[in-house]
Amino acid sequence: MFETIAILIIFFFLVTFGFIFYAKIEKVNQKAELAEKTVENAVRIAQEVYHLPELQYTEYNDPKGAIDQLKLQKAENIFEQRKEYYFNSLGYVNISIEYIYPNHYTRILYDFPKNDSELIPTPLPILIRDPISGNNTFAILHVGVYI
Repeated sequence: MFETIAILIIFFFLVTFGFIFYAKIEKVNQKAELAEKTVENAVRIAQEVYHLPELQYTEYNDPKGAIDQLKLQKAENIFEQRKEYYFNSLGYVNISIEYIYPNHYTRILYDFPKNDSELIPTPLPILIRDPISGNNTFAILHVGVYI
């Protein structure tokens, strides 16, 4: 009689221990999956920003894989005036451009922060072309997604 009760107690102890172990493993897996989806979303938004027609340098309506300096100067005002429109497609993001060569400085294009959240940066090397002089500037497009 006591042997049966002892076996049942050990069995329930092992089942409880297994359930707790499984729950902790699932919690870690969910955090990893959330981080992966957040990074994928950040990369998607970075590519979307890079290919915005408001920024693309084109010759005869053919995109050349660079950002137009003149459009970039006007884009700051456009992003500020139409924040709600861009929020619908971009969400909670911080978009800035860090100029590398020939001058080193940073320009913030768009910032829609989320309260008490973490910023996941996604750097993207870009070329900024001045259509008037034909000069190129090397820069990094930083797209930070708030999670």
